[in-house]
Amino acid sequence: MNSSRTLLEKNKRNLIELKHHFTTSCIHNISEARAEINSKRFILASLPKTAISNEVKELNRFSPRLLSAYTNFIIKEKLALKSAVALINVISPENILRKGFAIVKSKGEITSDPDQFSPGSEIEIILRSQNIKAPVNTKNNYHGNDFNLPTGI
Repeated sequence: MNSSRTLLEKNKRNLIELKHHFTTSCIHNISEARAEINSKRFILASLPKTAISNEVKELNRFSPRLLSAYTNFIIKEKLALKSAVALINVISPENILRKGFAIVKSKGEITSDPDQFSPGSEIEIILRSQNIKAPVNTKNNYHGNDFNLPTGI
């Protein structure tokens, strides 16, 4: 019986040792897990700040290029608009009339179609400073050579 008791005491001590080792190991593992969670919490808390900071840096880096592109676009558009206005001024009816040309209307519509005119019909001729209404007396084919430059120079 003595040997049973000794064996029982030995096993009891082993169990106490195992319990102590298990408790110590669990406390150590929990402590490491807490430390890792705290470390991850710090990293997670700083991630949005870092991401926002990186985006702000990127915006600050990109802003001058965007402003430059916008400025260049506006300059090009202003030049295109200026060219369009100049072209409109060159081909405007007022400018054409100032150069000695006339605008011809038949039945209230501007036209250059000879089929719109027949002897006996009335036309309106718009000059630089006056309108003239006149009957069409005759209609002949035009040779088109009045504005040709001289050759053989």
